[in-house]
Amino acid sequence: MRAHLKRPENWPGYGYTRVAFMGHALLPGVLSSELISNSLRAVGLDWPAPNEHPGFIRWLSFPVIAPPNSGGRNVWVDFYVVPVYAPRFFKAIQSNEAYGWVEAAAEYAILNDAKASGVDLAIGWGAYTKMATEHGWLFRNRRPELADSPRVSTTHGDAGSAALTLESVRLSGIKHPRLAIIGAYGAIGSVVSRAAAMVDPEMILLVGAPDKLGETIKLDKLTEQRRIVEDCVGPHYPVYTHQDKSRACLEHDINVVIVATGGNMSLKPEDVLPGTLVLDVATPPACSANNDWSGRMVLGAGCGQFAQPAQTIIPEGFGNGIWDCGAGGERVLWGCAGETIARAMFYWKGHLVGQHIPTEELAWSLDKFSKMGFVPQPPSFFGKALTWDEVREFCKRK
Repeated sequence: MRAHLKRPENWPGYGYTRVAFMGHALLPGVLSSELISNSLRAVGLDWPAPNEHPGFIRWLSFPVIAPPNSGGRNVWVDFYVVPVYAPRFFKAIQSNEAYGWVEAAAEYAILNDAKASGVDLAIGWGAYTKMATEHGWLFRNRRPELADSPRVSTTHGDAGSAALTLESVRLSGIKHPRLAIIGAYGAIGSVVSRAAAMVDPEMILLVGAPDKLGETIKLDKLTEQRRIVEDCVGPHYPVYTHQDKSRACLEHDINVVIVATGGNMSLKPEDVLPGTLVLDVATPPACSANNDWSGRMVLGAGCGQFAQPAQTIIPEGFGNGIWDCGAGGERVLWGCAGETIARAMFYWKGHLVGQHIPTEELAWSLDKFSKMGFVPQPPSFFGKALTWDEVREFCKRK
């Protein structure tokens, strides 16, 4: 499946600090999948058969230019994509196949994009590759001879996605939101919960999955997460828990919901009250445009946009004339990819691995995003572009 990965002799990115961002296709029919199809055809390939080893391809490839006086350096970004859709990739995580797929791509990027060129490399784990690598922990421990090179840093980027999501809550204009986090003890949900004081909520509701009959494993995790959150936010912000996402937001009169789950969880309109703002951070999304969301507003969240003048920051877009890669509009990129770029641009070295994300990493991300000209993605309600003024007007109705 790998094809035509060798750089041409006159490739303009020689000498750049590198970013290798690992991903896979999301769902059939979405823009990013169509663009991956184009990349496959360009090298004479098609989507792999169900039982065929998928390999990986280089998808997006583009420079990011550090703004003047930002203190950063220019970087070259490559997306390495396993060309399978999210459902197959998720199943392959459970069978331990998926780890091998992304390890091969990371090994190629290290040996061919860092070691061979003598430049620094930041690896980012995107979408379900986080789960396949246990948020980067598995790769670092299985391949220390690669990961522990002084030239190599790794991050799962979730601090960036979390920071942009909370910034979107602030931009919505809701004062003292009654905030629910669905997926509250996952990587993004956990750090959003612990940092929720950033949006000065009236209350915080932590929503987790239900237990099997006779078990309390998930309840125990949720209870421990509540204790941790209470320690972080202090007594001014009451914290509650719930294990039924179909009733939780209704029973607590929630008006802002952050959906931060992985896997196959879905949120339905009837699970939230009319007037609710839903920020969907899940990849693939947890909310479907096929449902009737009348009276509610669902926005994608966790991605960022290179602010104008973008031509000076991403002068070639995302490569090959692509300015919209399917992350949420023109010049929009997934927040975890944006964070990986920021870490390379601003000389960060190390490994941010595992599900626990220190809350200070959100402040780091927002600071560097500001210097890089990377802001929360523009609001879009299932493809309908909105302005933040329109979002704020909707939120006043509740």
